[in-house]
Amino acid sequence: MLTDPIEQDPVIRLKVRQAGRKAEAQELYQGLSRCHAVWDKQANILWDEHGIRWYSPAQMNLLMDYD
Repeated sequence: MLTDPIEQDPVIRLKVRQAGRKAEAQELYQGLSRCHAVWDKQANILWDEHGIRWYSPAQMNLLMDYD
């Protein structure tokens, strides 16, 4: 499984994880495909707050299905 290469930078990796926790807390939907909504929020948080363009696991692994 591929990950966004920017996550190799320890500083950015920390920001990605923090944005992920923030996105998890904001997303109220608890059903199938929730991860896509969380990843969208996470990407928006990273862009809006840090100017970081991050690609989700779904964007990095186009042939995989995520629930």
